Amino acid sequence: MANFDKNDFLRRTFATADKSKSGSIGKETVRKLLLVSGYDLTDVQLERKFKSLDKNLDGSVDVEEFLRIYENMQDYYPATEYDSIRAYFKLIDVDGDGYITVDEFTHYFTIMGDSFASIRDTIDKIDSFKDAGRVNIFGFIQHLKPKY
Repeated sequence: MANFDKNDFLRRTFATADKSKSGSIGKETVRKLLLVSGYDLTDVQLERKFKSLDKNLDGSVDVEEFLRIYENMQDYYPATEYDSIRAYFKLIDVDGDGYITVDEFTHYFTIMGDSFASIRDTIDKIDSFKDAGRVNIFGFIQHLKPKY
C-alpha cells in the first residue's frame, strides 16, 4: 500500500476547488475547504487565516500558498459534521444546481485518483431516489452522515 502524501492530496484538493482553472482560489473557497475539513471559521478568523496564506498579497491563494492551509489550526473550532458534508457536496457540485452528476463525480474522483468503477458504485449507493444518476444533498448527507 502506498504511503499517504499530504502535499499530493492537497494539490488534488486545490485542483478540485479551482473550478475556473485559474491557478488560484479566493477567500470563500478557502472557507469551504476548511469547512469540508471540519473547521467552521468566523469571518475574522477566515480573514486572519487567508492573510496568513496569501503571502504575495494578491488577494488569492495559489497552490503553493494553499499547501500551508492546515498550519496552526489548533486555534479554530471544528464545524458540525453536517456543515462539513454540505460544504463537501458544494465542492463537488461544480455547476451549483443542487445535484452531483456522473460527470461531476468523475471530475472529482479523477482528480483525487480514483477509478471509474468506484465512481459508478458510489453514485449507485448514494442515489437513493434513483434520480437518473444524479445525487442530491439529501442522498449525499444520508450516505455520509455518521452511523450511530
